[in-house]
Amino acid sequence: MERLDFRVLIVDDEEGIRDALRTIVALEGYTAFIAASFAEAKALIAQRTYDLAFVDICLPEESGIGLLEPLKCAGTKIITITAFATVDTAVEALKSGAADYLRKPFEMDEVRKQCAEAFQSASAEQRNGGLRDRPQLIYRSAAMSKVVDMIHKVADYDIPVLILGDSGVGKEVVARCIHEQSPRRHRPFVGINMAAIPAELIESELFGHEKGAFTGAIRNKTGKFEAAGSGSIFLDEIGDMNLSLQSKLLRVLEERAFEPVGSVKPKPLHARVIAATNRDIIESVRVGSFRTDLYYRLNGIRIELPPLSQRREDIEMLVTHFLDRFSAEFGKHGIAVGTEAMARLRRYAWPGNIRELKHAVELAVLLSADDSTLRPEDFSLGDSPIQGKGIRAMEENIERESLIAALIDNNFNRSAAAQSLKISRRTLYNRMKKHSLLESGG
Repeated sequence: MERLDFRVLIVDDEEGIRDALRTIVALEGYTAFIAASFAEAKALIAQRTYDLAFVDICLPEESGIGLLEPLKCAGTKIITITAFATVDTAVEALKSGAADYLRKPFEMDEVRKQCAEAFQSASAEQRNGGLRDRPQLIYRSAAMSKVVDMIHKVADYDIPVLILGDSGVGKEVVARCIHEQSPRRHRPFVGINMAAIPAELIESELFGHEKGAFTGAIRNKTGKFEAAGSGSIFLDEIGDMNLSLQSKLLRVLEERAFEPVGSVKPKPLHARVIAATNRDIIESVRVGSFRTDLYYRLNGIRIELPPLSQRREDIEMLVTHFLDRFSAEFGKHGIAVGTEAMARLRRYAWPGNIRELKHAVELAVLLSADDSTLRPEDFSLGDSPIQGKGIRAMEENIERESLIAALIDNNFNRSAAAQSLKISRRTLYNRMKKHSLLESGG
């Protein structure tokens, strides 16, 4: 990443602070965007994504805390700044997605350090194949060539796109490629996985909610549709959405407007909608688990991704790509894949598709020594104990994140959090204990 490509958003109502931050950012070679108010900042956030943001919490018209959710959704590293830093304000900022905070008056070296760390992180992400800045499709097969041709054809138009394919084939990568090749490329790309969020939380996640909309809603929450602004919103695993929410989503797409939970004032929908599912969506429509009208609304353009087993000529390229990526990430040198190992990887069925291949290479590199040639037995494939543990770990992580989200949204009121998750307070306590979320001695 070039320094000029590193975008820094500065939000502060004090002209002197804005000028000081802008000067430091410019002298370090980065590109600064300036907002003097909450409204100006909201407009800038809707226009493009940022790598780093300095946000004043104490803005005159509305707390800067309200800007953190859309920035966090777009992957921005957030540093809050305030003249009244207390434990409570710091904790609130961190809960809302800030990575750190600065107290006025701050030292210029502190700002330089934050910029340098964020720039190094963004550069490393790009070098290691991070998808936020540079989505990559690795292929030589004719099947994937057709997919790429379709991406080029549809990127410039605002028609909805429905991406179909088995789990792990790279549906999100395709969605990001469409976004990056579109006129919206400098605006946010916001994704949400419908299968990873409890059903009772999805509406708030999508549309946001108003303060007081339900027990524990202690502040306004920005939803994914609003955070996407004029960019793109990616609705992953759309086939897992329940029928009630399907009806609400259909109305939003038809009216191009949505209402946060607890509000009667609609907000305009400006984002392009890209959806994906690993389900047989036609069968879901046939049996009545997915609305026919919503299917046709989402199915403006359909892109079907082949499983890895149908594009075997791409396997060696993908292995090489992930080998380079994880060698750099883990600081390993001189690692190669032996002839027998590569032959085994090409023969394997890959039921988990590219995601499974990625994890297999990652683990092999992690456990290898420098200057080693990987053998067939170095790759854990199939129904291995390691793979089973990985699936269980993913499920446990989803449960833990759902608990944390419910606790934060309900200001750590356990009764309210349990009610929002539709579980008993005792069940909540047991799950918190399992995931080490209880206070010491609690």
